Amino acid sequence: MALLQDILRWATDELLPWQSDAVRRLIQRGTLDEPDLADLAKMLRAHNGLAVVAAPAPIRLAEEHLPAPEPKQAEPLVLTALENLKHVNRLAPKQKLDFVARGLTVIHGDNGAGKSGYSRVIKAACRARVKEDPVLPDARQHELLHETPSATFIVYQNNTAYPVAWAADKPAPAELASVAILDTKCARAYTDQEGELTFAPWGLDIVENLARNVFPKLTEGVQIELDACNASDAGFADLKLGDTAVAKFLAKLTHLTTDAEAEAAAAFSPEDAERLAFLTEALAEKSPAERAKSLRDQAARLRTLVAALETAGLSVGDAEVQRLQSLDGALIVALQAEQAAAARMRGDGQMLAGTGEAAWESLYSAAAAFVAQHEHSVEAGAPCPLCQSPLDEGAAARLGRFAAYVADSASAQATQQREIQQQELVRLRALTCDPNLDAVTVSAVGDADAKWAAQRSAFVEELQARRDWLVRALAETHDWSHCPAVDADVTTVPNRLIAVHEAAALAFDAIKDAGAKVKLETEAAELSSRHQLSLRREALLALLAAKRKAHALGICLAQLRTKPISDKAGQLASGAITKQLGEALNDEFERLGVAHLQAKLKARNDKGKPKVKLVLGLPSFDKPEQILSEGEQRVIAIASFFAELKASGHRGPAVFDDPVSSLDHQRRQSVALRLVEEAAHRQVIVFTHDTIFLAELMVALEQAPAVSSLFWHLTYSQAQAGYVNEGLPWQHLKTTDRIDAMEKWSRQFEANEQTLTNDKLDETVRQIYGKLREVIERGVEEVVFAGVLSRYNDYVRVPNIIDTVGLQAAECEPLQRLYKKAGDILQGHDKSGARGLPRPSAANVKADIAELRAALQSIRDRRKAAKAT
Repeated sequence: MALLQDILRWATDELLPWQSDAVRRLIQRGTLDEPDLADLAKMLRAHNGLAVVAAPAPIRLAEEHLPAPEPKQAEPLVLTALENLKHVNRLAPKQKLDFVARGLTVIHGDNGAGKSGYSRVIKAACRARVKEDPVLPDARQHELLHETPSATFIVYQNNTAYPVAWAADKPAPAELASVAILDTKCARAYTDQEGELTFAPWGLDIVENLARNVFPKLTEGVQIELDACNASDAGFADLKLGDTAVAKFLAKLTHLTTDAEAEAAAAFSPEDAERLAFLTEALAEKSPAERAKSLRDQAARLRTLVAALETAGLSVGDAEVQRLQSLDGALIVALQAEQAAAARMRGDGQMLAGTGEAAWESLYSAAAAFVAQHEHSVEAGAPCPLCQSPLDEGAAARLGRFAAYVADSASAQATQQREIQQQELVRLRALTCDPNLDAVTVSAVGDADAKWAAQRSAFVEELQARRDWLVRALAETHDWSHCPAVDADVTTVPNRLIAVHEAAALAFDAIKDAGAKVKLETEAAELSSRHQLSLRREALLALLAAKRKAHALGICLAQLRTKPISDKAGQLASGAITKQLGEALNDEFERLGVAHLQAKLKARNDKGKPKVKLVLGLPSFDKPEQILSEGEQRVIAIASFFAELKASGHRGPAVFDDPVSSLDHQRRQSVALRLVEEAAHRQVIVFTHDTIFLAELMVALEQAPAVSSLFWHLTYSQAQAGYVNEGLPWQHLKTTDRIDAMEKWSRQFEANEQTLTNDKLDETVRQIYGKLREVIERGVEEVVFAGVLSRYNDYVRVPNIIDTVGLQAAECEPLQRLYKKAGDILQGHDKSGARGLPRPSAANVKADIAELRAALQSIRDRRKAAKAT
């Protein structure tokens, strides 16, 4: 189809991927369910950068997605019956209307017979331009007013018959959307106002559905999300005042602002907090000079504290460790040299253990001092200074070696190093690692940084651990590996405070200058605005996210605008609808005899829905209802209805409710012929109360014997209406049908004769013979005169003259006799009481009807014989 190819080009070249996917789904599925709409919503959001979980990839419409060239060639739906009506006006229960599948079904009923009740149900359940008449329960039965009117349609399609339920409180069944209906109000809609096309060529409804259903539903979801997206910066209005960097940043805040830019604008460090606190305090200070002096004094005390801490650290610092390690190494070397000298002294002789060591040396030094003080000799033969026994040669020689050993430098060096070691050990053991600090200054540092007290404790503990390790290494282990670390930082905080106090002192000095004070006030304002923004950092990031989301949702809404879709539908409709519909309309005007009215169509599209309005081709007036008669408007409406069905390729049922209201006899004929013509290729259902129009339909059907037909007539009682009776009303039955009915009636009379009272027998007989008289009159019209003249037609059937025959006396006699008998019995004639005419029995009635049938048949037979010759 050319229309589908146009839609394919449009979806390929002009639509976004997700929009093309929507068209693809509509073509393949007809309608979209909630999962389809959810998929499209995700694709729409993902296309515009919104976070979406598991968004499907759009599939653009392609050639392979298009249906076969004739997508709607399946057998159209047919209404088979309407039954099971409940609480519909005052319609009687258990009634059923059957409809002929292809052909004409006529439902006739007088005013109040219930015809409107049935037609209202069809109108409410099916497709009509105007649906304003509600279907209500019987207004006279208050106890039923709360009940919901309902009915069941039996439909047939694709070789399957199935029921379709309808209820007044539920949407019209989708299955019945192909049933078109025209009644008085729908007819006026064609001429009085702009109206939507009830049916349009297949494919155009895709565009309509996109604009009228899919986009609005998606728009609703986006709009709800947008309304919930708070992208207002009202919470930052106070920070937009003034000339600060924060105010300038907020003034330019858009969906393009990055989180990094926001983080930078809201950055506020602890140093900034201290600076702001100081500036706030400084600018409020009344004696800045005194405050500057106080700050410098605090800085001086802090320097003393830092110096004490640094001195404590140096007492066991790395340099001290290296010094003690060197001292320990020198001691070891001196002891080794001392041991070598002692070995030389001992030589090969046997000496007491410990000789040459420190204790021995002390013993020898005391003995040597004793000898020197008393000037004793230590040569051979002299007494020993200790045991005072005479010294032999060996002992004297040993004392000489002892003297030489003691005089040796190695021994002296070892002695000196031992003394130094002892001194260091004494010092180390007495070392206090926790310096005596000013309590006020310590408290000030702790107030400035809550972690500093813990850092100071850790520092002291590390110093003490290193001191104890040094003592062990120097006195015992002499192992200088794995020295305990001293990592605690105790000077950074006080040094920072020193810098702050000194800067603050300079600032207090500067406050005395007016220009410098303005600068400080500007700095304070900048810091304050940054501080306030930092407190709202999360709100700022949330605002940026909301702005980005709102911007993306705004783009989504722009992509959901229906005007471009409506414009495209207008372009597609201009060729697919307006031209075809215009041609069909001219054809229908010609058929119905109103071509002279110069009516034409104006078409446009509203959200993808084609709308048409009928206007007159006159220079001053374009509203038909202003200058046309009711009858002319009705014919134009019928023509428009037929044209719309034809242009759209619609093949479903067409229902007409009193289509000829306000029409003259001639136009009734035209409409009847047109309906019968349409019934030749579709299901046509007509509701009418117009007796003359009913006759015109019968005449039209006689001229189209191939068109199937089915007639119903409705009757009513005081209590209820809508009783369905098969066939035509009595006044429209042909002679043969009337005789059939009379025979059926006579059989019922015969069956009930014995149970009826005299009065009821009289009444029944009078009714039967009254109808018998009507049959005779109709027989004269149809049989005797071969329908040359018909009381329901305004023309004489001259061609039927050939079928008339001259009556013979034998043929006239039974008709005359039965007519007179019926006249005598007929109810309504005042009878003479003296006459006392005998009442015919059921057998008499049966015989009279049989005689009438035979008399008329005799005339028909003689006509056939005459025509055969």
